Amino acid sequence: MWLQGYYSVASADAGRLRLRISDQNGTITTTAPLTVVKGGDFFLLSATFVVPQQSAQVCRTAILEVGSATIAEPQSNASGLWCLAIRP
Repeated sequence: MWLQGYYSVASADAGRLRLRISDQNGTITTTAPLTVVKGGDFFLLSATFVVPQQSAQVCRTAILEVGSATIAEPQSNASGLWCLAIRP
């Protein structure tokens, strides 16, 4: 799975951006953090992982940590774009 986009950081000199892959039971894997700097830039994060047998779907979440704040998006699969069905 991969995730690409654009980050923007204005409130700190640096932060960390990572990709979390999870299923209905919790986190499967998390990528090593990518250092982000004040301003903004495009990013591409990818993860190769084994899907557990009991997984019904796997979801990806972007996590940006800046100072003491952590932003995780999306918070749910409301759009349907962030999760892939594995089994019916």
